Amino acid sequence: MRPLILLALTIPAAACLGSALPTEQREFEQGDALIPLERFRSDSHPYAAYSGLAEAERRIVTSEEEMEALWSQIHAGQASVPPLPSVDFGEEMVLVAALGGKPSSGYAIRIDSVAARGEGLEVFLRQSRPAPDCAVLAVITAPVDLVRLPRRVGDVSYREAVEVRECS
Repeated sequence: MRPLILLALTIPAAACLGSALPTEQREFEQGDALIPLERFRSDSHPYAAYSGLAEAERRIVTSEEEMEALWSQIHAGQASVPPLPSVDFGEEMVLVAALGGKPSSGYAIRIDSVAARGEGLEVFLRQSRPAPDCAVLAVITAPVDLVRLPRRVGDVSYREAVEVRECS
């Protein structure tokens, strides 16, 4: 009987996580161009719900040394750390969006898209949080997303949307 109870509690919590955060097409200003992104996962999900990045941050990684340090931080405390991905920092950079520590499951952050704005970039992020009535797992999470894109020099601005996910 116990497995059924656990399953009954897990299904609503998983529903609150959703299969992936929605990707919307943004309205871009005239002259903007979408920058091609490469996710560090083979699906459209954010990179991880559990990471060692306890503070919210937005970061651009432009060197192998920075990437090694970031990779260690993201996977801190994990028994099995995936191999460091190969990034050609002469041609590419990595964008990182971390939500910081959260008190339960159901939180996520996703880099939806990036647009070239003159010499700079505008990064579109989507945060998701569970509605107050959601059944969530009582675990500390630290959601993070990261993408690889062609290297650019210039200012980076962030536009963030927050959605509350209904779980009923």
